[in-house]
Amino acid sequence: MKIDNSQSADNTKKNYSGSIFKVRGNNIKFISFCILILLFFLTSASSQFGLKRFYIQNVQTGLVIDVKGGQLINGTKVWPYTLNYTTAQEFLFFKGNIPDEYGENSYRIHAGNNLYITVIRAPQEILPAPEPDTLSSGFDRTSASAIPEVASPVNPTTPTRIFGNYNFSIEEKVEMDIIGRMRNKMQIWKIIPVQNEINTFVIQSAQFSEQSVIQPDGVSSGGNLVLASYTGSDLQKWKILPTEPKSPTELELTDFEFNQPSIWTFWKDPKISGKLSWKENSINVKNYVVFIDKEGQNFNSVSLGPNTTMYEFGWESNSADKDLEYCFRVRNSTNWAHYSFSENICASPNSYTPPTTQPPPTNGVGKILISNCHNDKKSVRFWTYDLTLSNGIWVDHGTLPSQWDGSNCPNGLPFEINLTDNHYYQLVAIDCGNLPPSQTQSSCHKLTTPQIQAEPNGSTLVITID
Repeated sequence: MKIDNSQSADNTKKNYSGSIFKVRGNNIKFISFCILILLFFLTSASSQFGLKRFYIQNVQTGLVIDVKGGQLINGTKVWPYTLNYTTAQEFLFFKGNIPDEYGENSYRIHAGNNLYITVIRAPQEILPAPEPDTLSSGFDRTSASAIPEVASPVNPTTPTRIFGNYNFSIEEKVEMDIIGRMRNKMQIWKIIPVQNEINTFVIQSAQFSEQSVIQPDGVSSGGNLVLASYTGSDLQKWKILPTEPKSPTELELTDFEFNQPSIWTFWKDPKISGKLSWKENSINVKNYVVFIDKEGQNFNSVSLGPNTTMYEFGWESNSADKDLEYCFRVRNSTNWAHYSFSENICASPNSYTPPTTQPPPTNGVGKILISNCHNDKKSVRFWTYDLTLSNGIWVDHGTLPSQWDGSNCPNGLPFEINLTDNHYYQLVAIDCGNLPPSQTQSSCHKLTTPQIQAEPNGSTLVITID
């Protein structure tokens, strides 16, 4: 029997196409809305500042621009304050909806909750500037007839002026009116780079034809911000620095090895060791954490202090671990509690088995010569145990001090032990305590040999302790 499904398919179209289209229409509307929001933020943020947060620090005083009390409430005062690494001192720089006439360096400075640094316009009062020695180590006086693309001082012909009765606060965003001016509030700032000074700017109000820039009214925390005619002094310069760190880069893993103990330290566990290094691209890094995964599972994390770009490591392991993959990544954190991660670097340790100083003898040994190159430069005491006797005894042969001389070892003659019978012995070197090895913690055992067959006038066994 042949079954015709065409009618059924058509009915499906008729019955469901409308609802399907409706759902897709809503999806399209939602996606379009998300795209618009994304485009708003992308176009609002500049290529220079992006969507990163920054703090604004005065070059002369070290004070930063701060929202008083951290209160993100309309009308809260903005003032110069001591750096304390709080969100009250973090800002974003947005460009959205600013007319082209104000120039490409123009921004709104966003404190949060749609609140922006604003100057409330009051009746203008022009006051004489304080004498330079009461505020700074001298102003470079300049005329202010034009808005520079790069701020640089010029010889002044008129004294610096401070404009009174302007209050700095955070206010809700004020949209532009039809003629492109702000109604009663000023939220547009020209962020002008200072020539030949990295990350340094003057912050100029875009609402005046004269260069009116932000500066503190003194050197004390908790004072006021004022508008002043541009002079080029350090009091008018601001460092704009990121509070969020850039990711560490250029991770390099070197000397990553699986170390099998030598035959003379056979009681020790194998070890995986190596060195991780990276490049730091940020300032104000408070600490680092190195995260280590083994075969995709969390294995270990290590906290490091500031001012380091290297981590040397070593941990006890077993033979099965030498073929596993380990992944390392570095997280840096700033005083602002922001952090970023590096990319992963993954590898398996290279197998490495150190050569023995001399293979264990198959024939008799008449003499043992021992050099002390202990890696901690400790003295060692030598004991032999007679394995032939049914009630074997430990014999103390004395101590040998470290034979390091600067970076060279061994310096001096080796320690000599003579074997004068045909018994079987075991040699043990310990680096703490004077008791026989049987009464000493195993952590003190620096070297334990396999059994040695003694023979008068036999061969010489040479050992170096490291």
